[in-house]
Amino acid sequence: MRWVVVAALMVTCGLGRADELPEDTNEIKTLTVEQAELLAKSHTYGVSLYRLTTITPEVAEALAKCKGGLSLDGLTTITPEVAEALAKCQGYHLSLDGLATITPEVAEALAKCKGDLDLDGLTKITPEVAEALGKHEGGFCLNCLSLGGLTTLTPEVAEALAKHEGDLFLDGLTMITPEVAEALAKHESRLFLRGLTTITPEAAEALAKHESSLYLSLTTITPEALEILRANPDISLPQKIREKP
Repeated sequence: MRWVVVAALMVTCGLGRADELPEDTNEIKTLTVEQAELLAKSHTYGVSLYRLTTITPEVAEALAKCKGGLSLDGLTTITPEVAEALAKCQGYHLSLDGLATITPEVAEALAKCKGDLDLDGLTKITPEVAEALGKHEGGFCLNCLSLGGLTTLTPEVAEALAKHEGDLFLDGLTMITPEVAEALAKHESRLFLRGLTTITPEAAEALAKHESSLYLSLTTITPEALEILRANPDISLPQKIREKP
């Protein structure tokens, strides 16, 4: 039965051999436009291409027709043209965790993505990149922007990211200053800061002003900071922390 399905796909998409694409899409290293179109049509639940390290705008345009999630974590760099094509992704999720840095032009293009956007490979971003990514509005119910690779933020970057109109994942942050906390507290949707292990009373005071759900995974906390965070029912704390006397 499997070979019948494969053969049917070959006829539909004009491919000449059954072995042109492996069953495990993560083994694919190169793609033609025709093969990309085949993947987008046949993988309705999403496509993962971790070993694909380069991509043309034409291939990106074809892959963007995938109705499910699209994971291209093998890409370490992309042009604005490729970003523009990928941003047309018709699925609910676009993952580009292999990117360690992006230009403002690439960020501006990716921000047009209508689904969740994962950029967890970014370890540092400029205020200009943050400003561009903050414009990501999405079009699906979750509308997430994930930047789990960032371990520190400046107040300027935090201010820009806070403009994102959807869930914001910053689980890579291991420390937070009161100034950064003040900026992030302006974010109007769910905020995830689960990389923080402790927090000062000053930073807690600032974060407590956040008016939507806030998720923290603290392991240690002062009584003063705990009292501040407990006062906001929208702040989620580990049970052992929340129940401290």
